[in-house]
Amino acid sequence: MHKIYLILIFIGYIFPVTMMIDASDWDPDSWTYLNLYLGSIVDPDNGQNNLGWDLAFQRYHIRTNSGLAGIGNGGAYVDSINVWDDTSYALLTEVPDNSFFESDTIVDGFYDIDNHEYYPGIANPALETWSNIGANFQMEYTNNQFIVRSASGNEFYKFWVTNYYNSNGTSGFITIVFDLINSIDFILGDVNQDNIIDILDVV
Repeated sequence: MHKIYLILIFIGYIFPVTMMIDASDWDPDSWTYLNLYLGSIVDPDNGQNNLGWDLAFQRYHIRTNSGLAGIGNGGAYVDSINVWDDTSYALLTEVPDNSFFESDTIVDGFYDIDNHEYYPGIANPALETWSNIGANFQMEYTNNQFIVRSASGNEFYKFWVTNYYNSNGTSGFITIVFDLINSIDFILGDVNQDNIIDILDVV
């Protein structure tokens, strides 16, 4: 009697994922890169010219692989009216209609720890709204609902930042929750959503 063995090859990660990102380095050139599909930290030689990462973290700033940050088709959508809680997070299963994904650009709010001055840098403007700096310079979480688009532009993930501190209270350790969701049917770059890429999408 011959036995048949079924071997399953697992490629992606099991969602949802909760993980802590070490983004504690104050060096403005030190970014921690995350591949959402793999659910793991990656180390690209050149972050701006690499499609192997989807999000990058430096202190309280987050980049997507898009715009000035990278060559990808990433981006982030924020619903600043509705906020995440356990129920709303579980219920969201697809990208909302008329979602606008912002690309990375120059934002204010980067902090020079040596000179104690703020300066501009590259990050995603939507994801900058995940927190506010409150009294005694403690982070206050907005729980804004985010959806991030992968570097390929083909996958979408609901995204929630839940903490900025590790178990010792050290800042710069960002706890995130993310989960793959269904995309709406639209063509990348189709701003007016008429299923045609033309001049009307840039005017």
